[in-house]
Amino acid sequence: MGSNVIPIAMVTDDNYIMPTSVTIKSLIKNKKPDTIYEIYIITDKVSVDSKKILKTFEVQNVNINIIDYQNKYKDLYNENSYVSNATFIRFDIPDLLKDFDKILYLDVDMIIQKDLTDLYNTNLNDTYAGVVLDIGELFYDLTIRTGLKQYFNAGMILYNAKKYREENLAEKLLEIYKKDSKKLVLMDQDALNIGFNNNITILPPEYNYQQSISEYWNGEVKKYYSLSKNTNIENVSIIHYTRMKPWIYKYVYLKDLWMKYYNLTLYKNEKLNLKSGLLLRVYFHLRAKFKLRAINKILKKIQRKK
Repeated sequence: MGSNVIPIAMVTDDNYIMPTSVTIKSLIKNKKPDTIYEIYIITDKVSVDSKKILKTFEVQNVNINIIDYQNKYKDLYNENSYVSNATFIRFDIPDLLKDFDKILYLDVDMIIQKDLTDLYNTNLNDTYAGVVLDIGELFYDLTIRTGLKQYFNAGMILYNAKKYREENLAEKLLEIYKKDSKKLVLMDQDALNIGFNNNITILPPEYNYQQSISEYWNGEVKKYYSLSKNTNIENVSIIHYTRMKPWIYKYVYLKDLWMKYYNLTLYKNEKLNLKSGLLLRVYFHLRAKFKLRAINKILKKIQRKK
């Protein structure tokens, strides 16, 4: 493979073909002409029609490779009705794509605003992956719950696939999850964090700008991400709609950017049947602004004492 070839893995099913299309469209729209994207879409029970839609994105220097996957994780314990067990396929990506020593994984609730060559060329040294810290730490104390020093968001993972395979991490991650599945609230993301055990390369938030970052106090966000100034959203490489999905709710922060790429897809003439989401957005804003997480911590302590 040439030095300008970037292997990108995504996981989707029939319920997510539309947002997957938006992510791919943004990826293609903002790449440099000479960058070659080898996109591997790992599918779980995807129809022939959906595959045809995905293949329409093949253009010069963009190859769409569809991998049919029999999900061996389908029977794992999962109490989150809004997350399917297809999410565990992330464990297997380095093993599925054995030709690459480094692989970029992207969630399909993202838009990509920049060429990803600089991200892919990150020197991972001997770490398992390049990742961005999870903004949820500012509310949920993710490091305390998992016993780690740092906790990353698994929506974007730049895998050190060679090291991952050498250490048989897929099997180890599955064992971690099976052992404590009822305690690992964020499922495979928790397992990935525990399995990588802080042996990670921390990347700037521009490579996984989680939508809810904007709901928190700037001072706290700056300190958490070691930022010296406010982030200009136009300079962000990857926007990740971690909380409110723009294809479900009307009042979603940065929705206009997502719609920009939605309107470039085959779905542009289909009307989105959106819920309002206004109260939910106001709640999240107030929770951040007035430090309601402090109240949440107190309530948890009281609950533990009962």
